[in-house]
Amino acid sequence: MISQARKALVALALTTLSVPIMFGVAPSGAQTKEAAPAKKPSITLGTASSKFGNIMVDEKGLTLYMFTPDARNVSNCEGACLTAWPPVMLGKGDTLADVALTGGLRRSLLGVAMRENGSRHVTYNGWPLYYWFRDAKAGDTLGQWVNNIWFVMSPEGAPNSQR
Repeated sequence: MISQARKALVALALTTLSVPIMFGVAPSGAQTKEAAPAKKPSITLGTASSKFGNIMVDEKGLTLYMFTPDARNVSNCEGACLTAWPPVMLGKGDTLADVALTGGLRRSLLGVAMRENGSRHVTYNGWPLYYWFRDAKAGDTLGQWVNNIWFVMSPEGAPNSQR
């Protein structure tokens, strides 16, 4: 028969071995699965201060725009329009979970507009997001009011029509 003290020692030893493994810390010599390395976000969206107030930008500080002829989660910019206004796209195999948000942007407003070719255009509050080809550096907002239909995107997910 095993004494009560021996039972307690066995129970303590089993607990001591199992707790570190549950938390990913194994005693030396123990085998555990390594956690997969965190995937780098494919896109980072954030905010920046501009002469138009706070606006949406990418990880390089490039301004993001919206196109008023677009419909909710539908891009109406095609052909030559996409040359001047490159869309913010998810990479192959990426999901919205691969988009990092900073500056108080809300994940609940993030979405996707499917393009005719099957690519996925990132949206915010239903508005497809674009760059302006003439914005060369962080802080440029040269696309504001182009043709009276292109506007910087506010962090609230609305067009910012300030001049």
